This record gives sequence, structure tokens and C-alpha cells, in this order.
Amino acid sequence: MSAKFTFQGLAGVLSVLSDAGQIAATAARPTVQQTADAFAAAAREATPVGATGNLRRGVGVREDRTASNVVAFQVKNTAPHAHLIELGWMHKNGTHIPGKFMFARLAPRFRQQMVTALEDQVPDALQRAMHK
Repeated sequence: MSAKFTFQGLAGVLSVLSDAGQIAATAARPTVQQTADAFAAAAREATPVGATGNLRRGVGVREDRTASNVVAFQVKNTAPHAHLIELGWMHKNGTHIPGKFMFARLAPRFRQQMVTALEDQVPDALQRAMHK
């Protein structure tokens, strides 16, 4: 999708450019969070349930606030053995136990959904900011 911007004088250009990061982050936040929540729900469903249920219960979302004007949410599994189920492991008798790849199989689909939604939302938010 392309975006067309019309500026009314240099002041309009400078104003929007100085606030562009914050405008884009504010517009993207709901979509990124909804995508992370949906991804976590799908990962929970794809995660096998063991005797305790810790693996499935460990799937969650948390916001990553490491940089300004960056919207990031982490979907992770806090179960101590989650990486072994996801990636596989070598049994002590030498047998390779293949991974289930619950997160890896789902990630591309949710990433594409988010990118598609943001391609429309962020330029629209910048356009609205210029017409204030």
C-alpha cells in the first residue's frame, strides 16, 4: 500500500516528522497487542498437556518496554522445560526426541496478519495527524 502526504508549509512537515514515531507507535499498539494475545491463545491450544499442565499454563504475553516509540509484546512459555518440547532433545540413551515446534509453526501466520493490518493503520494515523 502506498501513502500520499500533503504538507501545508514547512511547519506542518516538521511537526509531523518530529512526532511520527509516537504517532505510529500509538496507532500500532492495539493491533500488536491483539495479535500477541491471539498468538498466545493459539500456542496454548497447540501445546501438549502433560500430567501437571504446566507447559500449557506457562504460555503468556508480556509487554517489552525497552525503547521509546517501539511497541513490542513477547509471547513466551515460562515452563522450565518448554524449550525442550519446542526444539527437541537428545535422550540419555542417545535417541533424538524431535521438537513439537508449537511456536515456530504459528509465528509466520500471526506475523503476516499483524503486518497486513499495520500497513493500513499506521499510514492512516500519520495522514490524520497531518490534517489536524
